[in-house]
Amino acid sequence: MISLRWGKLDQNNLRGDAIKTATDPVCGMQVDPLQAAGSFKHAGATFYFCSLKCLGKFKLEPEKFLVLASKQVNDGEIYTCPMHPQIRQTGPGSCPLCGMALEPLNIAVGSGEVKPDPELTYMNRRLWVSACFTAPLFLIGMLDAPGTGYLQLALATPVVLWAAFPFFKRGGSSIVNRRLNMFTLIALGVGVSYVFSLVALIFPDLLPAAVLSHHGKAPLYFEPASVIVTLVLV
Repeated sequence: MISLRWGKLDQNNLRGDAIKTATDPVCGMQVDPLQAAGSFKHAGATFYFCSLKCLGKFKLEPEKFLVLASKQVNDGEIYTCPMHPQIRQTGPGSCPLCGMALEPLNIAVGSGEVKPDPELTYMNRRLWVSACFTAPLFLIGMLDAPGTGYLQLALATPVVLWAAFPFFKRGGSSIVNRRLNMFTLIALGVGVSYVFSLVALIFPDLLPAAVLSHHGKAPLYFEPASVIVTLVLV
């Protein structure tokens, strides 16, 4: 059974000393039932949702999300956002509002056991791979060596498409949730730099003459895109 904290509220009970908030069983956000984006009755209970997207997911697999909600209560493995404490979910992840890594809600003190930070492990791996590709790319940019466009493309592609994947994912989520944040800026900056450079390298005739240099060549921004990713990972 899912307790009242998971959304078993009725509009008729929303007065006096009744509970004023419910928890979205999909994303874990605290929701005011009177201002919820939607509600859904299942197994005799009414659940409230922060967005129509969460409502749609719940309608497709209600039992799946109820099991996850129950596991949060039983296992205590609840993660929350430091900036948005209303966001709660089972296991690590990123905040749908600001993109920050979620942290354990309850940290055991004095247990002597230090659990590895999933976000740190995840990002460290990408940092080292990104640095290995960005270092020679940065050197090529410093030397301004001609005829290295395809080499720059080869070096920048793993950085942009793999190392920067979490930034694109969180940036896309910020746009979907209409909560623009730092990851929106990073994703746009890196993505536009890479796509423009790709077009400039393979299809330079598609670019207007105004963007060409005095040598008649289009500028490439593979290096800045990779450096941005590496610095953010640091």
